[in-house]
Amino acid sequence: MEGSDTESTMDDREDLIACRECGLVFAHYQGLEDHTCRKKIDSPPMSGEALEGILRGTSAVVCCADDLPAYVRDRPKTYVVNTDNCNQEGTHWGAFHFPISGPPEFFDSLRGTPDTYQHRFRNVLIVNGPQYLFSRCQIQPEYSETCGLYCAYYVKMRCQSIKMADIVNDFSSDDLDANDRKLIALFSF
Repeated sequence: MEGSDTESTMDDREDLIACRECGLVFAHYQGLEDHTCRKKIDSPPMSGEALEGILRGTSAVVCCADDLPAYVRDRPKTYVVNTDNCNQEGTHWGAFHFPISGPPEFFDSLRGTPDTYQHRFRNVLIVNGPQYLFSRCQIQPEYSETCGLYCAYYVKMRCQSIKMADIVNDFSSDDLDANDRKLIALFSF
């Protein structure tokens, strides 16, 4: 009886198939066919110039963290801000929206609070608030470099007066890879 169990186990192992890109192992070929390998989502980091191109036709300003003004007079105004200062490489994009009336907003596709990146971000929101809103749902995979696309989508939707909560609800909170694919297809990357 033990021999048949051993043979059965060996037969099961022969049915296993692995993704050549990431090494993830599947029990059935259908699993491999349905698999979306993380390495297949290939999108270059978004430069400030690329973001400006995507946002052409909007009033959004693309800048680094230390160029974000402390007080915003002319409203509505939206900024896509790199979380690093101008003298740094640039690691992540977030967006600030200052409506004509109501609290200012901070949008981050990774669900970071404003002071996750710089205490100054929170201070800017308080000076222009004092109450403010920020996105609380992660919609971008942590290993992905598509934060600029999420910010571009946010800006384009806010320009149409769509609320931040509704923008975030356009995305899955479970299948973050699908969110990336959606934006890459939308912006033709």
